[in-house]
Amino acid sequence: MSEEAVRKILKEFGLTEKEMDIYIFLAKQGILKGGEIAKQTKTTKALVYRILRSLQAKCIVESTVEFPARFSAVPFENVIDLNIQSKLSEVARIKEEKNTLLTYWKKIDNPKPDISVEKFALIEGKQKIAHKQSQLFNKTKDSFSIIMTSQNLAQADYFGVFDQRFKNLRPEISFRFLIESQNQNLAAMKEIFKQIAAKIPNIDVRVPELEVEHFPQMTIRDNEEALFQIAGKSTNLKERNKDLFLWTNCKSLIDAFSLVFEELWSSSTGALTKISESQTGNFLTQKIQIINNSHTAYAKYRDALQSAKKEIIMIIASDSPSAIDKTKQLLNNSVQKDVAVRLMFSITSNNRDVAQELLKKYRVRHIPVGYLGMTLIDENHLFQFKTQDHGSEMSFEKTIYANDNDYVIRLKKMLNDMWEQAQTPSVSTLKTILQKVDPTLSPFPYGPPNLMGSPFIIEQIPPGTLTEKDVLQKMVAAKRISNAISAKAIDRRFGSIGLAVIHPPKFLKLPEIMIIVDKIEKSSSLGEEDAIIFLSKLQTTKGFAYVPVAIVGDNPRAHEFWKKMNRGNPAGQNTHLIKKDEIEIKVHGNTLFAGWTVPIPLHPPKLTLPPACILIEGYGDVKTTAYTVVPPPGYRIVREENYLDAFVTFFHPASKYSGPGTDGYLIRDSIITIYPPEKSR
Repeated sequence: MSEEAVRKILKEFGLTEKEMDIYIFLAKQGILKGGEIAKQTKTTKALVYRILRSLQAKCIVESTVEFPARFSAVPFENVIDLNIQSKLSEVARIKEEKNTLLTYWKKIDNPKPDISVEKFALIEGKQKIAHKQSQLFNKTKDSFSIIMTSQNLAQADYFGVFDQRFKNLRPEISFRFLIESQNQNLAAMKEIFKQIAAKIPNIDVRVPELEVEHFPQMTIRDNEEALFQIAGKSTNLKERNKDLFLWTNCKSLIDAFSLVFEELWSSSTGALTKISESQTGNFLTQKIQIINNSHTAYAKYRDALQSAKKEIIMIIASDSPSAIDKTKQLLNNSVQKDVAVRLMFSITSNNRDVAQELLKKYRVRHIPVGYLGMTLIDENHLFQFKTQDHGSEMSFEKTIYANDNDYVIRLKKMLNDMWEQAQTPSVSTLKTILQKVDPTLSPFPYGPPNLMGSPFIIEQIPPGTLTEKDVLQKMVAAKRISNAISAKAIDRRFGSIGLAVIHPPKFLKLPEIMIIVDKIEKSSSLGEEDAIIFLSKLQTTKGFAYVPVAIVGDNPRAHEFWKKMNRGNPAGQNTHLIKKDEIEIKVHGNTLFAGWTVPIPLHPPKLTLPPACILIEGYGDVKTTAYTVVPPPGYRIVREENYLDAFVTFFHPASKYSGPGTDGYLIRDSIITIYPPEKSR
C-alpha cells in the first residue's frame, strides 16, 4: 500500500495533515520521546505534544508510563479496525434515529423536486457504480437492459446488485443481459449465469456473436435512466478507465444508448447455448473448424481470396500502416478486378495515407478500434482471426474457418449492419479543415491550435525545448493570476481542450459541426468552467469556412468574456449561460467526455442541436508544443500544451456516429495566457 493510500484512510479517520505526519513518522522510527520527535521533525515541542495528546485520544498513539514518556504508533491494521468500527457505529446510530428523522422531515414543507429536469452525474469507483446499478435494478417497472463483461457481472453479483428484489419480481418485467464471452473461463461463466438466473427467473442472457476487444458497458432502466461507461480504447490495462460511469436521465441520450444496445442485442446468441457449444465443440462441425497452423491457415486464406468472384468483406484488426499495407498487397495480388471489396478498419492519422490509397480501388470505412479480424468471401468462406494483432504482420494462428451456410449468412448480416453504421473517411481531415477556417472571424477564443500551421504564429519554440513533464509541472503549480502577479495578462486558463468534427447523417438535417470542448480548472483567472463552442460551415468573404455559431458555459464570470472574444461572429450573439447540471465535461487520463441536456440553437436560427454527448479518446504518442499567436483582432496569445490525435464518438438521438481518428484532437494539458492588443497595452 502506498503512503498516499495510508493518508487517505487516516484522513477518513479524522486526522489533520500534521497529525498524519507525526503518526507516519512514529510508525517508521519506533518509540521516541516528545522532544526527539520535535527535533527530528523540526516542529515546536508545544505543537508536538498537542498533536500527541490528540492522537492518544483517538487511540492511534500509545505512551509509556515512565517520565519523560515515550510514544509509539499503534499498528496500522488496528487503525483500520478502529475506522471500520467507527463507521459501523455511525451506521447503527443513523438506523436507530431513522424513524425520528423521517418524522421530522415530513413536517418540513419543502417543495417537491422537479423530476423532469434532465441531469448528469459522474460515478467513480466499483462500489459506488454497483450501488447505482442496484438502485436502477430495484426501481425497474418495465425493462432493465445491461451490457457488461462476465468479470463485471460476477463483481456485481458479489456486491449484491441483484439481491434485493429476489422475492417480488414481476414476470412481465423484461430483464436483458448482454455479456461479453470469455472463452478462457467458460465453466465459471456458466456457473455465474445460473446463479443470476436463479435470482431473476425471467432473465434473458445473451453473448454477442461479433467479438469486440473493448466492450461497451451500460445500464438502461425503463428508458428513463441510463448508466454508461466512459472508457478509453488504450491497449494498456492501466490506462483503461473501467471505473468511471456517466448517469443521466436525459431522454435524448437514453434513446441514443438504447440504439447501441439494440444493435448488439439483435446480433447475439443465448449465453448458455454459446457456452455449451464452446465447451463441447458441437459448433465445430465439418463446415466450421479451427486451423491452428498459421501457414496452413494463410494458404487457405490466400486460395479463398483468389477464388473470389463477387464480393469480399473484410475487417482489418490492426491499425498499423504496415499491416494495412500488407493487406493491400495481398488483395492486389489475389483479387480479380470485377470483385467488389469492402474494407473496415480503424482509421488514424498514422494510417490515413494508406487508407486514401485503398480508397482508389476499394470501398473503405472507419470502425472503432477493438474489433477482431474477419473476412467473408462470396458468402461461402468466412475467416475469423482469434489473435488480436498489434504488430505489422497479419496473424493467422488459431484461425476459425467456416463455410456453414446458416452461420455465414448470420455473420454477413452483422457485417452489413456494421458497414451501414461505419463512417466513410473524409478527404477533409481536421487538419485541412482548420487550415481553411476564416481567421478574421476569430473562431478560436484562445487563438488557433498549432495543428493548423496558422500564419498568425509569431513565435514557436523548437521541438524538444518544452517537455510533457514541464507542462504538467506548470499545471500542478498553477496559481490564480492577479494584477499583482501579471499586470499585462488579461486571462490565463489551465485545463483541457477537445476538438472534433461531426458529420451527422443526412436524415438528421443537421450541418457538419465542429465542436471545441473546454474543461477549465479552478486555478484559471476566471475560475473553473465547463464550456463548449459549436462551429458551422458558412459562407464567408473567403468562401465556405467553419464559423463559431453558439457557445454554452456554466461560469457567470466568463459569460461576458465569451461574448467579447467572439464579437463579430454569430456566436457573439448566441452565447448562453446554462446551469451546472445541464452540462458535464470530464477528463480522465487520455479520454474527454462532454454532454449537454439542453437544445443548442445553431445558425441559421432554424437549426437546433438537441441534447447529445461526445467522447474524445486520445491515442498514440503525446506531443508537446508551445507558441505565440496573434489572431485578429490582435490579442497576443501564448499557448503551451500536451496533445494527442483522438477518436470521436458522437451520441445523438436516432444515430450513432464514430468518426475517423483524424477527426479528433485532444489537448490534454493546456496553459493559455492572453494579452490585450498592442494598442491597448
